[in-house]
Amino acid sequence: MIDMTVLDMMLMHYAAGALSPPESFVVAMHLALKPEARKKVSGYEALGGHMMEKEEPAPLKSDCLSTVLARIDCPPCDEAKTAKKMRDLGLPAEAQALIDCYCAESIGDWRRKSLGLEMVDLLLCSMPHASRRLRLMRFGPHYKAPNHSHKGREITLVLDGGYYDDTGIYQKGDIAILDDPALKHAPQAMETGCLCLVLTEAPLRYTSPGMRFLSLFSRI
Repeated sequence: MIDMTVLDMMLMHYAAGALSPPESFVVAMHLALKPEARKKVSGYEALGGHMMEKEEPAPLKSDCLSTVLARIDCPPCDEAKTAKKMRDLGLPAEAQALIDCYCAESIGDWRRKSLGLEMVDLLLCSMPHASRRLRLMRFGPHYKAPNHSHKGREITLVLDGGYYDDTGIYQKGDIAILDDPALKHAPQAMETGCLCLVLTEAPLRYTSPGMRFLSLFSRI
């Protein structure tokens, strides 16, 4: 099931601008798909603004105005990048728009990893050498992933379709946050298949000896 406490904390950090670029990207995609989440973040932003009004303002640096103007002149979606769209990956319009805006242009096409599983690695412009892995994963109908656990945290956002495992059922717009190295699961796609955006901090750990051997040659 979705741990709303962990998710709410992540939304609060997003509203405060305290998330890393890849985490912010996943949350931005979540907000594009979930109107109720956008309302919640707006509330957190309003609360943060109210708290800031009670604080004594810090003195501005001499180059503050020029720094702000420079950022206005160079927004994330500059005209050149907007005019040259990214590869069409067959995503929902909201997801494709964010990828067009914030991802580097060196995105490849879908790569088949196994029967029923395809992947595309994403690289954010603001994180050219990120240690974490951000990727799109597309599962065919009823595809079941090998049983595995995680060395680090994994954040999964469902973009289309859905999947289920021992932790619950996840459908379009839902986020699953796994942060327990002892948890083992084998996600299975629904009959419509599943399209996900996945952020991982470390490679998976498979329970099957055969899968552990194969993972030595392909980081999944």
